[in-house]
Amino acid sequence: MRIALYTNDLTRDNVHLMPWRTVIEVAAGMCEAGHDAFVLSGWPEAGNEEWRHGTVSIHEVAKPRTAEECVGLLRRIRTEKIDALYWPFAWWGAGRARWLLDHLDIRIVGYIPGARYMFRSVLRAIPSVGLRFSLPYLAQSLYPDSLLTRELKSRGVDSVITMTDFSRQALIHGGWPEDCVIAIPPGKSPVDTPATDAPVFRRIMRVVGDKPFFLFFGPPTAIRGVNQLLNAFSRVAAKHDNARLVCLFRSDSNVDMAAFRRRIEKKWHGGRIQCVWQSLTPTELAAFLHACHSVVLPFLLIPSEIPLAIIEALGHGKPVISTGPGGSGEFVAGFGLSAQVGDVADLAAKMEALLVDRDLYENRCRRAHEVFALCKRWPEVAQSWLAALENRR
Repeated sequence: MRIALYTNDLTRDNVHLMPWRTVIEVAAGMCEAGHDAFVLSGWPEAGNEEWRHGTVSIHEVAKPRTAEECVGLLRRIRTEKIDALYWPFAWWGAGRARWLLDHLDIRIVGYIPGARYMFRSVLRAIPSVGLRFSLPYLAQSLYPDSLLTRELKSRGVDSVITMTDFSRQALIHGGWPEDCVIAIPPGKSPVDTPATDAPVFRRIMRVVGDKPFFLFFGPPTAIRGVNQLLNAFSRVAAKHDNARLVCLFRSDSNVDMAAFRRRIEKKWHGGRIQCVWQSLTPTELAAFLHACHSVVLPFLLIPSEIPLAIIEALGHGKPVISTGPGGSGEFVAGFGLSAQVGDVADLAAKMEALLVDRDLYENRCRRAHEVFALCKRWPEVAQSWLAALENRR
């Protein structure tokens, strides 16, 4: 079967990040299963470049926003003789590609790379990320589930893939057939062995010593709740002398690391918070994950409902403190703790609970191992995506 998976703005630099990582891994798994699968990547301007990532071919196309661009993409899909198309939908705006999807006479599987955002949670994020940035999320939080399902049905979508059961249940609540929507979390990769000779890790550990430390890793962007994390840790540290925080700040191209570093070092100084200002290799990151007490990822907004960082932490049997409500918080609650979005006091309380309650901590560690064992590997995730083709409304 010849299968196309559509996504937007995929580049060589973000191919390893969510939500694009899922599309790439699924396409690779489909190819491994004997299908002819490739990725269509939409861009604001018409592009004809084709490139490869591993076994997966990526074809750049113009985003179907105008009538001319829709016709062009329709012609491309027909020329490629595609049998099935996986198309992404946000919780709001499912009608944007109306003309294109209406004119396709092939199997269409919808997938939702984002989340079912909650209005109160988005409101809590606005002071940190700004109203302009939050507007798309606000629109999605206010959009009725029934309108989304109506749009999906009118577009000829046969089945839908979500990342979590929370979003799956929202679609069912909106009137989508229960047997035509499936929750498929991202896949797991083999757990990296902690580096035995990691100079950055050794340097940080000389300062941390044998004290339990919370671990954050990712770019220091507002959307990831970095300021809330630092403020919450200050509350924990004021009550517990042994608490430590290590932040591995990934140097993404869209982050002014120098300015953020100056702000951090001016306000939070001393040995209780240790920061790394460079991207680490997978084995170096594994060394920190293996040694940490727990992982804290207090997202304010989550563009991809289950970040891979959460699954990486599971692979090392570490509890995760993240935020909810929503699919992400519900997922994390099975092996960690979920704090209210943007609530510094609640985040500090969750961190303190894992620090002082030994029974709770050991239970969450045990559950992390159990949940990771149940997670599917990427080839199995691809098989689940293929199974969605069998569902018909």
